Amino acid sequence: METAKNWLFICTGTLLLTFGLLGAVHTHTWIQTAHHAAGRVIREDHGPAHTTVAFTSADGRPQEYLQNGLVSLHTGEQVEVLYQLNEPQGACVNRWAALYSGSLFALVIGSAHLGGGLFSLLKRG
Repeated sequence: METAKNWLFICTGTLLLTFGLLGAVHTHTWIQTAHHAAGRVIREDHGPAHTTVAFTSADGRPQEYLQNGLVSLHTGEQVEVLYQLNEPQGACVNRWAALYSGSLFALVIGSAHLGGGLFSLLKRG
């Protein structure tokens, strides 16, 4: 039974590491093709980690989007916004934590699962 638990941790860790790496690569690619715009925080919806940011897209249209993540923003703050022309609602503040926090979380938890499973499996053997 212990061996099955170890393999479950190893498989879970491997999957999380894979998702984390794929997410980081996707984000990096997304950043490379993103347009930049000056933005401004217009409202704190549920505190500084959940704000509404306004910017003007390249076609001159005003845009607003909800910024969630591991960044603290305050009403009136000027920020740089990254977005894709075909999907301005998918914009994101150009800050490392806002862009990569999901991938980092998967990588850390995946590493812990994989390491713990391998350590326990090798310790028994």
